Amino acid sequence: MRLTDLPDALGATTTGMVETDFFGHANTTISNLRLRRAFVNLDWGNRELLVGQDWSPMFTVAVFPQGIATTFGAPFQPFARQPQIRFTWKPENLRLIGVTGWQRDAFADIGGTKAQFDSELPILHLHAQYLFGNSLIGVGAQQKWARPNLEADRFGSGAVQGYLRLVGSAVQFRAKATYGSNLADHLMLSGYAFEGEERATATTFEPLYLISTWAEILTTSRPVSVGLLGGYTENLGTSDDLATPEAFNFNARTPDMAYQWRVAPRIEYHTGPLRLGFELEVTSA
Repeated sequence: MRLTDLPDALGATTTGMVETDFFGHANTTISNLRLRRAFVNLDWGNRELLVGQDWSPMFTVAVFPQGIATTFGAPFQPFARQPQIRFTWKPENLRLIGVTGWQRDAFADIGGTKAQFDSELPILHLHAQYLFGNSLIGVGAQQKWARPNLEADRFGSGAVQGYLRLVGSAVQFRAKATYGSNLADHLMLSGYAFEGEERATATTFEPLYLISTWAEILTTSRPVSVGLLGGYTENLGTSDDLATPEAFNFNARTPDMAYQWRVAPRIEYHTGPLRLGFELEVTSA
């Protein structure tokens, strides 16, 4: 539900959104009502301030796969929503975006959100986008910290990405590449390793790195359109070789998976606001 025609606040045009679904937060709560997005946005023309829960900047609302599957291209595409404070400056054709956020809900790190809460530091994002017509090119970076137990020091992990959207008269092309570590909270092949049998008593942690990329081409014809998505992600392990790898365990999403790829063609029929489609996903790891 989009909230418009609201009174101005602080001299800004005020809008908002509340979005829910019935997917639940986990397999045990399928069909339960779940909050997806809920925010208020203040727009002063060349700058905006958003407060509430929205897509993670790593998801990039301007550039994500347009397929039928509800995962939006995960694990190749970062996929998470975060409570956040987001400031956007819009000089001419540029979009400069700064975000401080937190992780919660269904896309939490493996093991829950407590490791991030106990770090006592928020997630930080910086993005820059250049717009030309309906197309854009952008880069982004993220830094976050975790403290899996209170006896250990917090450790940091970061990510960078580049993306583009090219819009022609009949065809669109979208692509994104992401490199980073400890991105399990974005439904990606990542997390961290810890020394010892129990995370609760470990004091040594090493984030796991990955590289991930996807590209999509789609037609904008109506009433029938077609699209093709291809993705590849690779588990790069830790940044340094572990002196005693047998002494480490993992708090990660599929840490034993070396790589994964996917090809997903689709065909859609559009009639008014309704979209009917068929999509075939071929995934291998």
